[in-house]
Amino acid sequence: MGTEQLVEFLSHKIPCWNDDCSAIIRSQHVAGDVFFENSKEDWMHYGFILVYALRLTKLQNIILSGQSAGASGGGIPVDGDDEDGIDAFLTHDWGKGDENNGRDNHAEVAAVNTALKQRGIRTWFDQDRMEGVITKQMQQGIDRAATVVTFITKRYMSKVDGDNEKDNCQREFLYAQLTKPEAMIAVPMHQDCSHPGLWKGPVLFTLGSKLAAANVVDGVNSANFKAQMDALASEIRRVMKLVASQKSTNPRTPSAQQAPSVPALNPQASRSPASAREPPLKVEATSDEVNSLGKSLSNAAFNGQAAEVERLLQSVDKFSNGSAIVNRRNLYQWTPLHRAAYNGHSDVVKQLMQAGADINAKDDDGHTPLNEAESGKNNNWQECVRLLKGGR
Repeated sequence: MGTEQLVEFLSHKIPCWNDDCSAIIRSQHVAGDVFFENSKEDWMHYGFILVYALRLTKLQNIILSGQSAGASGGGIPVDGDDEDGIDAFLTHDWGKGDENNGRDNHAEVAAVNTALKQRGIRTWFDQDRMEGVITKQMQQGIDRAATVVTFITKRYMSKVDGDNEKDNCQREFLYAQLTKPEAMIAVPMHQDCSHPGLWKGPVLFTLGSKLAAANVVDGVNSANFKAQMDALASEIRRVMKLVASQKSTNPRTPSAQQAPSVPALNPQASRSPASAREPPLKVEATSDEVNSLGKSLSNAAFNGQAAEVERLLQSVDKFSNGSAIVNRRNLYQWTPLHRAAYNGHSDVVKQLMQAGADINAKDDDGHTPLNEAESGKNNNWQECVRLLKGGR
């Protein structure tokens, strides 16, 4: 694939692709080079990174210019919030009525905000922060927050993925994506966005491999709202602990003042040949690592994200108890292999089997991954059946 073919391919496949992206592809092209060494999936992944790197750079410029213009409009502590920090920044849209499944999203997130405070979670909620320069309030809130809770609706996803770079939902999400992606938590608000298979754009790109520990799909007046809020408060504390442990082992964290760099043109340039890598020293994964990696692997398997599954399996490979991650079960006792098989993702099924996934694992109903492939009949399910039968 030559340079212009690559530009044309990405411009048709990547949302929000623009002339700046094409110019970067052409500027890094050396006469005579061709781009046939990498798969289209690799180039698609690279294209998304390039688009969002450029958009994040523009976003940072907007935020920093807002800081300069309103340097005197500092944050105002609310409801006992102190300058030491906050536990959760809440990002959501204000849609209501027909544009939001007949529900008032801001009112529902306000109820979540109250419930989290009752559970001892210090929150940043925009209704409390309408003083001074809003962009500065947003930036400072995210900087101070240990986690960023994203309340997902179809409207929110459209705003984040839209062309209005001054949209506050887009600013909040992309700034959090830039500065602390590992601390972002997904909370689906409606049935039509209840799992990553229904997400799109930057929300899917950033949060698609994360399992939603809580949701408000049934509304704030439902019988299970209290249990969902207990689960969300627990998830916020879990992520806070996980991020804190990561910082203690790797104190260098992304700076809010540091603009994102454009990724290297070759999406596989950082991969060294398997023969050149020395076998890593095996260590035992903690329970938090088992849960975190297991959830990410399960969601990537469900969505057929083969490249993400490969990346996660490389992380799993350094642990002596990696099988606990590969075979981690969800609420319904599904392993990642169950989820990949049900959706007919044969490439992921093969990856998981090679990584030691248990093909005989049974869920709550006594079903194996083979049973799920045969009942789901999704995508390339017949190849999944062939692989799973061959592994017996």
